[in-house]
Amino acid sequence: MSRPNKFVVLLAALLLISACSDEQSNKTESVASIEAPAEPDSQSNGLQDIPQPNPTTMEKDVAELMEQSWQQLQTSIADQSLDAAGKAQAYADYGLVAFGNGLVLPAETSFANATQLAPEDARWLYFRALLQEYSGKLDEAVDSFEQVLLLRPNDLPSLLRLADVRFEQAQMEAANQLYQQALSLDEESAYAKYGLGRVARALGDDQQALEHFEAVLTLQPNADQVNYLLGLTWRNLGDKEKAKSYLSQRGTTEPGFDDPLFDEISGGEERIGGMWANMDAGSQAFVDGN
Repeated sequence: MSRPNKFVVLLAALLLISACSDEQSNKTESVASIEAPAEPDSQSNGLQDIPQPNPTTMEKDVAELMEQSWQQLQTSIADQSLDAAGKAQAYADYGLVAFGNGLVLPAETSFANATQLAPEDARWLYFRALLQEYSGKLDEAVDSFEQVLLLRPNDLPSLLRLADVRFEQAQMEAANQLYQQALSLDEESAYAKYGLGRVARALGDDQQALEHFEAVLTLQPNADQVNYLLGLTWRNLGDKEKAKSYLSQRGTTEPGFDDPLFDEISGGEERIGGMWANMDAGSQAFVDGN
């Protein structure tokens, strides 16, 4: 079961996938830094150069990991026997390690190169979309998720994540349509109902929101974070006792959905850690009207 949003610390184990596999700018600059921004590399058919990591602002273990990963990337780039798909994999491997250590710029450049080398491989677009969402580049994330869906029509995780981005953009009609589309593919999708409930609540339709949130708990009883939204909804409907009861049962587990690709690269939500927490907090503040 994957973390729903958006979307998210990817650790060194990300290398194992080789077998298959503007406030936000402040956030980007606040994490471990990398050398100067990538410039187009005229030696590699328009691919962007990946600068060597600068260890001076990194923890020792992170610096060692990044240097090792970068050297592996250089070896792969120089390997004339490696085809475009293999080189795309190498760029993506490095991008995942960079992303997992908060190095957004080299991660984004790596995924861009991977996508250019293997545009038919939806994985690299998907990773890029996740990174763009985390980085707050929501318009770009929309474009990337939509490209993924062109390659993988009716891919449920992509639909749900795209719907989340639209929700973050306060594009409620678009979000609602995407959650409905997801629900048409899986009528027992607790996360689609959760999304529909959040949209309904944002639009002031508390009765509709109530129905969706109650359905979520029927499908995923452990998703006790929904109790908070149910409490707020009942309070809006004027039932203070039910509001108090649900608010007292508030937990921290949000609804989830199966996302094999995300699980493949992250090892599950427990490995995502704080990278998604800031985005989640912002999304929850929006839901709560703060």
